[in-house]
Amino acid sequence: SDPLVQNETKPQLKQQQDKKTDDDVTKSSTAIPHNPLVQEGNVSVETKPQLQQQEEAQVPNATIQSNKPKSALPCNPLVQEEEGVSTETKPQVQQQHATARHSFTPRSSAYVQHLAEACHIIMSDARWRTLKQSGNSSREVSLFNWEEGDDLSAVKAFMSLYDDATNEEAEKQTNIEDDIIFERSMNLYSRIYHRKGPWMDLADLYVRYYAPKAREKTETETEKANTSFSNHQAALQSLFVDIVRLESMGLVRSFESEYECGTVAGQVTTSQSGGGGMKRGAVLSAEERREVLRMLGGGKSPKAAAATQSDCTNEVLSQMQSQKTLVSAFSATKSKTTSLLPVRKHVDKVLLRKLASKVVSLSKSREGQVYAPKKAEVDNALKMIESEWNDATTDSFMQQSQRSVLSTIRLREAPLQTLRRLMR
Repeated sequence: SDPLVQNETKPQLKQQQDKKTDDDVTKSSTAIPHNPLVQEGNVSVETKPQLQQQEEAQVPNATIQSNKPKSALPCNPLVQEEEGVSTETKPQVQQQHATARHSFTPRSSAYVQHLAEACHIIMSDARWRTLKQSGNSSREVSLFNWEEGDDLSAVKAFMSLYDDATNEEAEKQTNIEDDIIFERSMNLYSRIYHRKGPWMDLADLYVRYYAPKAREKTETETEKANTSFSNHQAALQSLFVDIVRLESMGLVRSFESEYECGTVAGQVTTSQSGGGGMKRGAVLSAEERREVLRMLGGGKSPKAAAATQSDCTNEVLSQMQSQKTLVSAFSATKSKTTSLLPVRKHVDKVLLRKLASKVVSLSKSREGQVYAPKKAEVDNALKMIESEWNDATTDSFMQQSQRSVLSTIRLREAPLQTLRRLMR
């Protein structure tokens, strides 16, 4: 190659490269459009006033939109503001949260639904029906029916409480006061059904299922409890109303005679659990039985009571049969049947004082401490119990002889037998 030619062409090549670089820069600056929404770090000084003008233009638009009628704006009451829910939507939110939570009612109790589902299936399912011949024709009948002598009082009551998603009758029921009492009373029936009995006293039922739950009390509440039993009045009223309702339906009963009362009150059973014989009364404790005996006139000294402690004889019934009343002693005509001392009023008195003692103790006991009731406090609680019972039985159809407080109840045998056969 010629060195002279190379020296001449070098400046020309350099000029061509510089011109090509200037053309590329011009093309790139004209091809890329400017984006005003780029972040501030990448935005030039010239574009900042444009962003401010756009933000100021959005403010009048928001003002115009807020001046529109409220009906034109869709509102979601469940949307919360940054600082909290507005005053207008708070009641709506609280109501929706309250309905969203599941409310535990006596009807939804597992004790009730266990019996209600079994009664509904046995009485409604076609697989549990039999054919009954009547002349030349036959018809399907239920396994349990009134014509065969089955008392379906309890079965029909539990059938009406069955919670079925496809049950249209459950949707039509309204939550009125009578339905609440019915559901609550049947819940009590189901609890007694699943317990070993058959006799239950009011103090045991009240403490287990109706007494207000223990909690920490403030000083004001403690002062109120020292002067009244207002927190227990509503619970006692509910217990008495439920018992009266079950009695009116024929599902529970109390003692039918003095003989039955003496038999149950003095009954003692021996339990072999724990390796040794342990005596236990059907209704009354050992101290309560001795108190009833003293009321009957057959009180014993502590030594004599300890001597007969290992014996399981019915001392209450023996005292009723051996001791005579003044009327029978001076009666001119002697009947062949042995007259019995009345014992029911004494049993009621002992058990009602037990209930009154429980009410006083629960209303005044603090956490970790048990309060020993005083006699005057128990007397005041007794008056309150009798008043609540009178209010519960005012509009009932109970017999006049049963207007006194039913201190002891049991499930009536005929409906209970049918229910047990159905459950088996």
